[in-house]
Amino acid sequence: MSSLFLVPDPVAPAGYSWLPYIVPLILLLGGGGGYVAWKRLRTEGPKILIEAAQGAVIVQSGVIEDLRDQILDLRAQLQESLRLQRRVRQLEQSEEHLKAENISLKAQVSDLQKRITDLEAQS
Repeated sequence: MSSLFLVPDPVAPAGYSWLPYIVPLILLLGGGGGYVAWKRLRTEGPKILIEAAQGAVIVQSGVIEDLRDQILDLRAQLQESLRLQRRVRQLEQSEEHLKAENISLKAQVSDLQKRITDLEAQS
Protein backbone atom coordinates (compact mmCIF):
# COMPACT_ATOMS: atom_id res chain seq x y z
CA MET A 1 0.00 0.00 0.00
CA SER A 2 1.30 3.46 -0.83
CA SER A 3 0.39 6.63 0.98
CA LEU A 4 0.08 10.13 -0.34
CA PHE A 5 3.68 10.85 0.55
CA LEU A 6 6.73 9.73 -1.41
CA VAL A 7 8.14 7.80 1.49
CA PRO A 8 8.04 4.05 1.64
CA ASP A 9 5.26 2.77 3.85
CA PRO A 10 6.48 1.35 7.11
CA VAL A 11 5.03 -1.91 8.10
CA ALA A 12 1.83 -1.17 9.98
CA PRO A 13 1.23 -3.13 13.15
CA ALA A 14 -1.54 -5.69 13.05
CA GLY A 15 -4.99 -4.09 13.18
CA TYR A 16 -3.77 -0.69 11.94
CA SER A 17 -4.20 -1.20 8.22
CA TRP A 18 -6.86 1.52 8.13
CA LEU A 19 -4.47 4.20 9.49
CA PRO A 20 -3.13 5.40 6.09
CA TYR A 21 -6.71 6.09 5.00
CA ILE A 22 -8.08 7.68 8.15
CA VAL A 23 -5.30 10.21 8.82
CA PRO A 24 -5.56 11.88 5.38
CA LEU A 25 -9.36 11.81 5.71
CA ILE A 26 -9.14 13.58 9.08
CA LEU A 27 -6.70 16.12 7.66
CA LEU A 28 -8.96 16.67 4.66
CA LEU A 29 -12.02 17.21 6.84
CA GLY A 30 -10.13 19.51 9.19
CA GLY A 31 -8.70 21.40 6.26
CA GLY A 32 -12.13 21.43 4.64
CA GLY A 33 -13.53 23.35 7.60
CA GLY A 34 -10.77 25.87 7.14
CA TYR A 35 -11.57 26.04 3.45
CA VAL A 36 -15.27 26.59 4.16
CA ALA A 37 -14.41 29.34 6.64
CA TRP A 38 -12.10 30.96 4.11
CA LYS A 39 -14.72 30.68 1.37
CA ARG A 40 -17.37 32.09 3.66
CA LEU A 41 -15.10 34.95 4.66
CA ARG A 42 -14.60 35.84 1.01
CA THR A 43 -18.35 36.01 0.40
CA GLU A 44 -19.31 37.60 3.73
CA GLY A 45 -16.20 39.76 4.08
CA PRO A 46 -17.76 42.92 2.62
CA LYS A 47 -20.81 42.45 4.86
CA ILE A 48 -18.54 42.12 7.89
CA LEU A 49 -16.69 45.29 6.89
CA ILE A 50 -19.95 47.18 6.42
CA GLU A 51 -21.23 46.06 9.81
CA ALA A 52 -17.93 47.02 11.43
CA ALA A 53 -18.09 50.42 9.73
CA GLN A 54 -21.68 50.91 10.93
CA GLY A 55 -20.57 50.04 14.45
CA ALA A 56 -17.76 52.55 14.19
CA VAL A 57 -20.22 55.21 13.01
CA ILE A 58 -22.50 54.48 15.96
CA VAL A 59 -19.56 54.77 18.36
CA GLN A 60 -18.42 57.99 16.67
CA SER A 61 -21.96 59.36 16.86
CA GLY A 62 -21.95 58.73 20.59
CA VAL A 63 -18.58 60.43 20.94
CA ILE A 64 -19.81 63.39 18.91
CA GLU A 65 -22.89 63.73 21.12
CA ASP A 66 -20.70 63.62 24.22
CA LEU A 67 -18.45 66.29 22.74
CA ARG A 68 -21.47 68.47 21.93
CA ASP A 69 -22.65 68.14 25.54
CA GLN A 70 -19.17 69.09 26.74
CA ILE A 71 -19.16 72.11 24.41
CA LEU A 72 -22.52 73.26 25.81
CA ASP A 73 -21.22 72.85 29.37
CA LEU A 74 -18.05 74.77 28.51
CA ARG A 75 -20.07 77.56 26.89
CA ALA A 76 -22.20 77.86 30.03
CA GLN A 77 -19.04 77.96 32.16
CA LEU A 78 -17.55 80.60 29.85
CA GLN A 79 -20.67 82.76 30.14
CA GLU A 80 -20.57 82.44 33.92
CA SER A 81 -16.87 83.30 33.91
CA LEU A 82 -17.47 86.39 31.76
CA ARG A 83 -20.28 87.49 34.08
CA LEU A 84 -17.99 87.08 37.10
CA GLN A 85 -15.20 89.01 35.34
CA ARG A 86 -17.58 91.92 34.69
CA ARG A 87 -18.61 91.86 38.35
CA VAL A 88 -14.97 91.83 39.46
CA ARG A 89 -14.24 94.85 37.21
CA GLN A 90 -17.20 96.70 38.73
CA LEU A 91 -15.96 95.91 42.23
CA GLU A 92 -12.43 97.03 41.32
CA GLN A 93 -13.79 100.33 39.98
CA SER A 94 -15.85 100.78 43.16
CA GLU A 95 -12.76 100.05 45.22
CA GLU A 96 -10.73 102.65 43.30
CA HIS A 97 -13.51 105.20 43.78
CA LEU A 98 -13.73 104.42 47.50
CA LYS A 99 -9.96 104.66 47.91
CA ALA A 100 -9.95 108.05 46.21
CA GLU A 101 -12.84 109.18 48.41
CA ASN A 102 -11.04 107.86 51.49
CA ILE A 103 -7.90 109.83 50.58
CA SER A 104 -10.03 112.94 50.09
CA LEU A 105 -11.79 112.44 53.43
CA LYS A 106 -8.46 111.88 55.21
CA ALA A 107 -7.21 115.13 53.72
CA GLN A 108 -10.39 116.89 54.91
CA VAL A 109 -10.02 115.39 58.40
CA SER A 110 -6.40 116.52 58.52
CA ASP A 111 -7.40 119.99 57.36
CA LEU A 112 -10.21 120.20 59.94
CA GLN A 113 -7.88 119.05 62.72
CA LYS A 114 -5.41 121.74 61.70
CA ARG A 115 -8.16 124.38 61.75
CA ILE A 116 -9.32 123.20 65.19
CA THR A 117 -5.75 123.46 66.47
CA ASP A 118 -5.47 126.97 65.02
CA LEU A 119 -8.78 128.02 66.54
CA GLU A 120 -7.77 126.66 69.95
CA ALA A 121 -4.48 128.49 69.70
CA GLN A 122 -6.30 131.79 68.98
CA SER A 123 -8.67 131.48 71.88
